Amino acid sequence: MKNQFFTIIALLTVSLLVWSCGGEKSGDGQGERLAEGSGDAAQVGNFMVLNLKLSTEDGEVLFDSEVNNQPFLEPKLEAGADFGSKVNELLQDFSQKGEVRRFTLTAQEAYEGNIPDNLNADQKLIMEGTLVEILPNEDAIQSWQVREMERRQQAQYDIDFQLIDEYLAEKGIEAQTTESGLRYVIKEKGNGKKAKAGDLVAVHYAGFLLDGSLFDTSIKSVAEANNAVNPGRDYAPLEFNVGAGMVIKGWDEGLMLVEEGGSATLYIPSPLAYGSQARGNVIPANAILIFDVELVEIK
Repeated sequence: MKNQFFTIIALLTVSLLVWSCGGEKSGDGQGERLAEGSGDAAQVGNFMVLNLKLSTEDGEVLFDSEVNNQPFLEPKLEAGADFGSKVNELLQDFSQKGEVRRFTLTAQEAYEGNIPDNLNADQKLIMEGTLVEILPNEDAIQSWQVREMERRQQAQYDIDFQLIDEYLAEKGIEAQTTESGLRYVIKEKGNGKKAKAGDLVAVHYAGFLLDGSLFDTSIKSVAEANNAVNPGRDYAPLEFNVGAGMVIKGWDEGLMLVEEGGSATLYIPSPLAYGSQARGNVIPANAILIFDVELVEIK
């Protein structure tokens, strides 16, 4: 997997051991150490987890893996090994966890020929990196990936919870919160019967982004009010088995809180919706979703 400018292994890469041959030799101390690390040094066969930032000499940040939540994996190879790129050569200078280094390289070296139009091939760039963690072998990579996904998800939860709570406070809405973090408001009670996991339900809904824009609805009058009518659509309740993973997690959880014939508004953080996956041009990545739902029938 090739990053925008680094030919190194990126997060969740499937092919972890595909390396180029015939390139430049391993690290020769060209980096400036900004902070000492601690603990055992990385050994041949280990993998180094690195956060890397690339900037121009005047401080314009071109890429920052920490900000983008995209740390990199780099294998620790034998001295004298061929790497295929200047970047891979420089990264071999890292050794201990917590170590921070700075390197100077050209745009040609950083981007390996795929240079953006706003840069010159011989323009000097600054690459700074931090060795975040050392993984002993390939077997340790999978558990690291799981931890990294959990960390990123929790970070997104924290962002979403703050945005949702600020929205609710601004609107003067008092919502209840489930253990997962789903916020919801029961608008109308129903007949007392609630759906159980696996039940077939019929649901009317209207889905909005946090800015109030409608992205989908099963109700024609709502579509008309938002100038979003699809002439070829049959506006009718959506039927599915609740709690069976047929819909987003926020729906599976939220609809089992609503009584048959009742309605609610669900405020769904992105990890309980579509997460980092955008849905076409309609729902952006990491989008918080608001759904007005009516549990029309439990069949």
